[in-house]
Amino acid sequence: MRLSAIRICLFISILTGVSPILFAGQPAPAAFNGYTELKHVGTGSIRWFGFTIYEAGLWTANGNFNGLTGSLPMALHITYQKHIKSGALAERTAREWERLSIYSLDKRKEWQQRLAMIWPSVPPGDSITTLVTADKQTHFYFNNELIQTIKDTEFGIALLSIWLHPNTSQPELRSRLIGRMER
Repeated sequence: MRLSAIRICLFISILTGVSPILFAGQPAPAAFNGYTELKHVGTGSIRWFGFTIYEAGLWTANGNFNGLTGSLPMALHITYQKHIKSGALAERTAREWERLSIYSLDKRKEWQQRLAMIWPSVPPGDSITTLVTADKQTHFYFNNELIQTIKDTEFGIALLSIWLHPNTSQPELRSRLIGRMER
């Protein structure tokens, strides 16, 4: 019976591209430093033509998602499976902000420029963690090392909106991250 359950999990992970135990029951990544009390909410991945682009996990103080501002502190941990240049990451982020029609064009351009300078290019296996604290400061970690803090209180919520806004371009990923979709 146990072997059958393992086969089912393996089959599901092959079909969906998401390992059912990827983040389950794991403590928060080391990047969270003083926020180790954060609890895992959900996990998902983005796939394109059968290839995994990245895997993501969401953590909040109580392990539930209660909206973008009601869940702080909150962290999104992304592990990349494809090489992506920093400029492409920042450009894609700006396109998502524009699609969501959040904040002014000037503000989005300013944030895009900041991200292009902060985020490194990511080879497969590297991770970027975004931690937004209760006071709405945004901390970026690259492979669990702090690389930048942004004190703009609108920025972190705007960034997390890309994955967590109800009108995200990736509703299935959002559902998995906020724990509303079974694998």
